[in-house]
Amino acid sequence: GYAPDPVSCPTNLPWIRPAVGLSRDEAQWVEGRKKVILGSLDAYLKRLNLDDFDTDEYISRLNNTSQTPIMGMAISGGGFGSAYTGTGLIRALDDRLPAANEQRTGGLLQSMTYLSGLSGGSWPAVSFPSYNFPTADEIVDYWEPEIDRFFTVTNTSAEAATGKAIFEQIATKYLAGFEVALSDYLGRGFAYEFIPGQSGGLNTTFSGIRNLSNFINHQMPMPIIHLASVEPEDAEYYDLLVPASNGTIVSSASYRLNTSSS
Repeated sequence: GYAPDPVSCPTNLPWIRPAVGLSRDEAQWVEGRKKVILGSLDAYLKRLNLDDFDTDEYISRLNNTSQTPIMGMAISGGGFGSAYTGTGLIRALDDRLPAANEQRTGGLLQSMTYLSGLSGGSWPAVSFPSYNFPTADEIVDYWEPEIDRFFTVTNTSAEAATGKAIFEQIATKYLAGFEVALSDYLGRGFAYEFIPGQSGGLNTTFSGIRNLSNFINHQMPMPIIHLASVEPEDAEYYDLLVPASNGTIVSSASYRLNTSSS
């Protein structure tokens, strides 16, 4: 269900650590990703047909020194505009799509170590990995963007839920003793579009991405979502707190529920 369960936090598990270096698990995963990236980077560079650059020599040196470049893509906030613009960019850089290879941009996605997003930009940054990293064409079919999840749903289905059904889900959280807000309603509605699994991915977790085959085999970039923290004294509009410009930013990676703050 949607309601969280109150539990005692382990005393020996750090939930938030300073943003200094990588955690042991992330560093280990990145090394595995680098080995996969070398082949993708080699194919991408050769696709460019560079006359004055020895691709084989460059890749050989990277392989011998373990200096594979670490690249990432960050999608800004901005609701659906950012979500679909970011998705279009992912499509343009994916070597699984012939059109991207024809434009000689395909392969940059496969050469990335990280994929991150904020707010609307986090929707594709989370959705692609949650679906085990399909192509953009495939994931747009999963999303079914022609459905208006908030104003035209008359019957709850696997693709969308009525307002009544969403409120019933949120009510379980309230009855469990937790505060609810507008973000709960919005999150539930968007989840039916962007998150796989029954009832809008009700039992799908961000940390569960680490158990998917393409993550285990280092065939996808590591997803990171960025969150802006709020304090009780921050400005408030329509019952929502607005993060201050100098507020703490928390970055959460999917490898473990272990975040970094800066």
